[in-house]
Amino acid sequence: LSGDLILNHIPKAGSSWKKIGAFALTFNPAEERDFELGSTSLDNVSDSLSVPQLRHHLYIEQRRWNHFGRDPDVETLKTLFFILELLRRKVPKVR
Repeated sequence: LSGDLILNHIPKAGSSWKKIGAFALTFNPAEERDFELGSTSLDNVSDSLSVPQLRHHLYIEQRRWNHFGRDPDVETLKTLFFILELLRRKVPKVR
């Protein structure tokens, strides 16, 4: 669950797509309490999103690029790095 997430679990911006994708798959929307999806467009990523919403963006992008069979393009990676940085600001170092 996102409530159990700590800073050490989150890859740093600039991490490999393989590492980001593996982290993205640790999110299961069905297990999140009070999770509201909202928009899945990366254009709507902002600091106002909750931790589950940010993780959901990573999850959706992992599934999307896996379907394409290739790594994300540069613009998508920039946004994914931004999401990782937002997550790193929002979760505690330890629990």
